[in-house]
Amino acid sequence: MARVSFKSVSLRGVHPKVIGFAMVGTGYGTDGHIWGGEVLVADYRDFHRVAQLDYAPMLGGEKVIREPWRMAVSYLAHHFGREFLRLPLLFVEGLDRSKVDLLLCMRERGVNSPLTLPASSSSSAPSCARIL
Repeated sequence: MARVSFKSVSLRGVHPKVIGFAMVGTGYGTDGHIWGGEVLVADYRDFHRVAQLDYAPMLGGEKVIREPWRMAVSYLAHHFGREFLRLPLLFVEGLDRSKVDLLLCMRERGVNSPLTLPASSSSSAPSCARIL
């Protein structure tokens, strides 16, 4: 969409800034962290990240690509601590407690848990929507 907006407005001799939502893909941002889930303001010359989802540990590294539930655990733990395990959610009730305990231990020790944003931990927007 941004290309269409740039092109159609550019044809009129106007060079505006556009707002874009980046919700898929993986790559290092200007801050050295893995990006995805940003709101960017950009023009032809530059961009600025004006908002993003909170960073959270990618529990198990790239394993979250095949198991996006790991990011859901990471975000729940980020916001509720271990208390999330008491939330009356079908998702939580269906978790394998031994796997979750291992992931939470990894999170607490910072082992194999690079910081990321939820959209960058999968290769498609539907996976991001499942996490959120």
